[in-house]
Amino acid sequence: MCSVSYCDRPSQQIDEDGYCRAHRARKLAGRDVHAPMRGQRQINCKADSCTRDHYAKGYCRLHYRRAARGTDVNAPYKFSPGEWGREHKNAAGYMVQCRRVGGLNERRLVHRAVMEEHLGRELFPDENVHHINGVRDDNRIENLELWSTSQPAGQRVADKLEWARMMIKRYERSGQPG
Repeated sequence: MCSVSYCDRPSQQIDEDGYCRAHRARKLAGRDVHAPMRGQRQINCKADSCTRDHYAKGYCRLHYRRAARGTDVNAPYKFSPGEWGREHKNAAGYMVQCRRVGGLNERRLVHRAVMEEHLGRELFPDENVHHINGVRDDNRIENLELWSTSQPAGQRVADKLEWARMMIKRYERSGQPG
């Protein structure tokens, strides 16, 4: 039989590789011998040391998604529970970190984590972090600004003054914004 794992054709035994006629022709043409051939299904993922079933283009679902995103296909994908793992770019262009806690996956946006670390506190729900230069994966602290989306509900002067006092108290207590 052919020495390619998913091929069940008889080998030609012309050379020591033990390929069938079709795979030998691929080798001589300088093409990928282990890529699936028309009408054949590759059983395992072609990423290094991955034993999961093939999904598309020779990869399992995990490695196919990595290849489509343009990230390193062979990077380690497991991390210790509770620890923030490697960063990756989401569909919107922001960098995201993931971790597993209590059987659930958690995600956080890296620019928000950088700002929280800089401020020494968690961000309030009405706070946003803005990228000054517009590049969503540039998470240097000098490129990040803290924005507040809070605004008073009413238009009476008394309501606006009360809101302003509340905002001053909040930021005096928690430190100066970035």
